[in-house]
Amino acid sequence: MHLAKQTSSSSIVCFGGANVDRKHFAHKKVQPRITNHASSVLTFGGVARNVSEALCYLGFDTSLITCFGEDADAELLRNDLSKLNIRTEQSFVMQGMQTGFYHALIDVTGDLYVSAVSNLDIYQLVTVEMIEGVWSSISQVQSVFLDTFFSAECIQYILARCKGEGKCLTVNPVSPLESMKLPEDLTGVQLLVASESEASSLSGLSVKCTGDHRSAADRILARGVESLVITCADKGAYCYNALGVNQHIAPPKAEIVDTIGAGDSFIAGMLYSKSKNDDFLTSCKYGLAAAALTVQEKETVSKTLSVDTIENTMRLMRDM
Repeated sequence: MHLAKQTSSSSIVCFGGANVDRKHFAHKKVQPRITNHASSVLTFGGVARNVSEALCYLGFDTSLITCFGEDADAELLRNDLSKLNIRTEQSFVMQGMQTGFYHALIDVTGDLYVSAVSNLDIYQLVTVEMIEGVWSSISQVQSVFLDTFFSAECIQYILARCKGEGKCLTVNPVSPLESMKLPEDLTGVQLLVASESEASSLSGLSVKCTGDHRSAADRILARGVESLVITCADKGAYCYNALGVNQHIAPPKAEIVDTIGAGDSFIAGMLYSKSKNDDFLTSCKYGLAAAALTVQEKETVSKTLSVDTIENTMRLMRDM
């Protein structure tokens, strides 16, 4: 693991989920309603946590505001985050509660077959007043990442504060269900990165069935989002913004081991590129390269992730 040198110009606060993950890798093609043999690894996840880790490898000074329970899993999470130099002192500890836990069954193709997450109720215990209480500690930070683990009220508060203070806000909806917490008015969201199923939920259109990414993008952009990326696994990404960009970018070739966490590395790659003032489509290519590195490993965030490895992957994309 290599942590890049941090610079004051690349500071970010990530709001959202942090879990302990148990990933089960099937030995053969998964069959429903029978016992499937698998090997397991214990790792760490949660969208905001994963984005934080990936950004650390790219030189960001990163703070994570999340929820911990009062249990051994919380200590595991905190210790790991400390080793990554991710600050968590403004995070919330919920007395008597258990930390979030995620189980995933990965098919031999590397695709997620089924997953389940528990103990997410702790995020709903966070109040707007609690978020307001830690806001002064991030007042000087201009970049914010937000997932949708917190309540709709807290999400709306963070959106409003970022908009009012002119912060660069990036949002990930996490899942179709969690995306429903986002308000109708998304003015102030500079970048939203969504999967096809999340884009379907946000737009009210069945994107995956119709393949009509453009119509879904128009509806989401109309809600105030400045730039939108719809990620499509091995099909790459569809990129749109309010200035008229409308382009599909194919992903680099990769031997897929595990797709979990690819979207989170994609976001980190984009944010790194944006911090250099790259144009929108270049940032999307950084994201695809970062995701390609992550899908080739069992780790939720590739320990090989770095500016050099991303840019090497981008050179391979140009040669395709």
